Order: sequence, then C-alpha cells, then structure tokens
Amino acid sequence: MRTFAALFTALFLAIPTLASASSFGFPRQPLWVSATEAKAGESITVYAAVYNATGDPMKGTVSFLADGTAFDTKDVNLAAGGSTLATAAWSAKEGTHTLSARFESGTEKDTTDAVAVKVAAVPPPTPPVPSVVDQTIQQTTAIVQGLSTSSSPVAKIANAVLNQTENLRMAGADFLEPYAHGTTGTAASTSEANSSHATTSVAKGFTSPASANSSSGKSLLNTGIQTAAAAALFAFDTKWLFYLLAVVLLLLILRGLKRWVNRPRF
Repeated sequence: MRTFAALFTALFLAIPTLASASSFGFPRQPLWVSATEAKAGESITVYAAVYNATGDPMKGTVSFLADGTAFDTKDVNLAAGGSTLATAAWSAKEGTHTLSARFESGTEKDTTDAVAVKVAAVPPPTPPVPSVVDQTIQQTTAIVQGLSTSSSPVAKIANAVLNQTENLRMAGADFLEPYAHGTTGTAASTSEANSSHATTSVAKGFTSPASANSSSGKSLLNTGIQTAAAAALFAFDTKWLFYLLAVVLLLLILRGLKRWVNRPRF
C-alpha cells in the first residue's frame, strides 16, 4: 500500500514538470490513424491532438505530413489552457509510408512522431462471367476449329456439313438482301403499277375506293415482307446468331421426331 501511494505521488508531482517542459504543441501520444494497413485508394483519417498550456490564447496551423510532405493543413485557435483535435484524410498509396503532423505558431514549432502505414496494391478486377451467348459462341468456335484440324472420317463429314451450311448461310443472305432493301422486281413493278393507276384515276377526275383499298393492302403487304426479310437477313448476316438459331431448330426437329417415334400406336 505504501509503495502504491509513493508511485501515485511521484506521478502526480511529475505532471507539472512535463507541462512546463513544453507550453504548447502535442501530448505524448498526439497522433493516431484510423488504420495502419489499407489498400491503395482507400482513405485513412489522421487525428492530431493539440494543446496550449500557456496563459494566453494561441493561433497556429497543423500540417499533416505523408513521408515528410504536407498533404493537408488546418488552422486552429487555442484558448489559454485549451486543446483541440485536428483531422485530415489521406488517400492511401501503395507501399510503406509514414504519417505525422507539425504544429506551427509564429516561430514556435512542434512535430509528432511518425506512424508507419502499410498500403497493399489493389487486386486486379475479377473478369465478368461470360453470358450464355458468349459461352455458346466460344464452344461452337472450339468445335469448328477442332473439326477443321482433325483428320478422322467423322471430322471430315462434319467439316463438309459445316462448309455446306456456311454456303447456305451466305446464299440465303444474298437472296434476302434485295427483299430487305425493297429492290426486288416485284416491288418495283408493284410500285410502278400503283403509280400508273393513281395517274389514270386523277386524269379521269375520280378515285375508285376499291382501287385505293387494294393499293393500301399491297403497300402493307410489301412493308411486312420487307420487315420480315430485314430480320431474316440480320440473322443470316450475324454468324453466331445464325448457328445458334440453327442449333435450336435442329433440337426442335429432333424433339419432334422423338415424339413422333414414341407416339402411342393403336
């Protein structure tokens, strides 16, 4: 009990001595950070406690330093015997760095001890998971490439089928192109017939309702044919879409054949 009382008395008597050694600046542990380990780009908050043990008010500036270079400053007003807490945010950079703070008031200066901070590099972003369409394209491409480099009879047959399918795709695109762009002979002759009929009607001074309805119907039919041809042309021109639709169609046909074979017989 006497030993504890002696230590308490010594610590109590030492406080004025410590205060008289520096009448302003930082306490013994004036600086701390929100994290000593971070990843590049993250924000670390730096805290600095400043006090004024003089009998007069004091104005000063707290500079926050990273590796000895200031990255932020704060103006502080300290009342006599007062203290304040200054904060700053530091954007972490890869590597090991030191963070500290410096207080300046006129010609007086005081600097804290530095705190080491370790900053890790940002890991590379995870590549996105390929969509079902992308996976289908990749698998189809791999199969085609494998078949084209294989020398087995099955591979040769499959390669020949693929070549014929590709020729069919290109021929289909060539066939649909004039319909999609409205440049077929049928569309041109229809347009000319409609124009001639309209001219004759105007020349005679009347317009037949039946003729008008017929022309409107033909126009709608031509528009529908052109729209359908444009959609089909897009499917034929887009290679991966054509083969995807071809695979779906093949599966539907096989499914239909299976049902037909397994149908109940009476």
